[in-house]
Amino acid sequence: MVIKRPDHELLELIGHLKLSCSFDASISQKTGKPPKFSGRSFVKCLTMDSGSASSPEEAEEILRQLVQEGYLLRSSGTSNSASPIKDKVHYRFNDVKISANHRRASSSPKLIRSSTSSSLPSRSLSSNDENREKNETFRSLQYFALTFVSINLYHYVSLYYPHESFARFLLTFFIASASVALLSLNFGGSKNRSEDISSTDEAQSPTAALAAGAAEPTAAEFKSSSATSMVYPVPDADASKLRSDLSIILPESKSIITDTYLKSVLSQPNSKKRSERRTIEYARKKFEAYMEWRSKSGVDELLSAGQDSDLNIEFLEGAVYWHGVDKSGRPILWENFGAMDWRRFDSARKIRFYVLLFESVYRVMPEGVTQFTVVADSQTLPYARAVTKPAFFLGMAKLFVKAFPDRLGFFLAKSNAVAQALMKLMKPVLPLSIKSKMLLPSNFKEELIKILPNGEQDVPDWLGGTNRHPDSITKNLDGMIEDIKRQMEAHVR
Repeated sequence: MVIKRPDHELLELIGHLKLSCSFDASISQKTGKPPKFSGRSFVKCLTMDSGSASSPEEAEEILRQLVQEGYLLRSSGTSNSASPIKDKVHYRFNDVKISANHRRASSSPKLIRSSTSSSLPSRSLSSNDENREKNETFRSLQYFALTFVSINLYHYVSLYYPHESFARFLLTFFIASASVALLSLNFGGSKNRSEDISSTDEAQSPTAALAAGAAEPTAAEFKSSSATSMVYPVPDADASKLRSDLSIILPESKSIITDTYLKSVLSQPNSKKRSERRTIEYARKKFEAYMEWRSKSGVDELLSAGQDSDLNIEFLEGAVYWHGVDKSGRPILWENFGAMDWRRFDSARKIRFYVLLFESVYRVMPEGVTQFTVVADSQTLPYARAVTKPAFFLGMAKLFVKAFPDRLGFFLAKSNAVAQALMKLMKPVLPLSIKSKMLLPSNFKEELIKILPNGEQDVPDWLGGTNRHPDSITKNLDGMIEDIKRQMEAHVR
């Protein structure tokens, strides 16, 4: 049975294809001609690379409809068979029609972003997710293999050639070359791709904008399309029921889980059926898992010790700290990876340091504030060092999933090969709700300025701005928490 898709679904699909496959605008920049591709590569992209179709037959039907609707134009060759896979025809996107239809769809009452479920047919959702998960798992295994080989080579050279600087240089060159080759293979040569906004389930409006040849989604677009529209109202009765259940099972949760945070978690879309809100039982299990982790991790003892614990060495770096709020009043965690001492880097200690930072700010969040924003300078992250610390990055990914449910507002970082590689490493353990909030824009500074209350005046000096964050905040836990508390309360008032 042939399913005829409406225009807004086709626009979403085209945007997803331009992000997931190699026949996008980057090829046009190299050849100077409109990008074109064969029917075979199109079907392969739909079924294997993007997971947008559950079978080659469904992919062929999508191709035929795109041609019939005028979204695809025949660029060369002749059609002599009933199957697009066997045709010697090349296609290219009709960007004029795509742009015109996208503008019309955006101005109509039925906005693309108003849909809270995937734009693809519901019958193929499970198979799409399965294909996408298999594809990402395979690519992540490539990065694990590269990491494993790099670590063993580095240890071998250090052990048998401790004074051979040239050997270390060759090793670094090998790691860098392998990384670039692997990234080129997986990302199709696209230089301006924002990797984790490619999901049509989570960021539909920005993806449709990409289909129309627009710029990459901005932080403001992301906030309006994903963080704002993808929430549901929570009746007081449901919130009271969840609070009552928690007070019986976890009486200590009353002082830790605020009413605002409880409603925030309950208001999120159901992961299995995004057109509906989360159930009370699902939210309760998330809170139970969080409280169990909190108890096993000794968070209360960690908070009591504060900076006086063995974590003081982490504070003295002044590399990760809270300072200021964004335009939505969310506290900002700044990450200056270039200021970290990677030679003495301890993954377990660093994760405990992050736990202390997060839990400290949670205690002073006023009613109305439940999330935080992360801004990172990934360009100063030394790949040769970072590649030997997969436990840290995977540990942080799991921390966001299990320990801090729905706390991340969004993550903004400079886009480069290192950031993309680390993102690929963490993607298998991150749900779509978190991956869609991770932004790696090419115009990083412009996007950063848009979310800061005072614009460019708030950009720190280590990110190319003029604002110098004082040591009394960057290296002192009490100082940064007192400062961030004051700014959050001022914004709420």
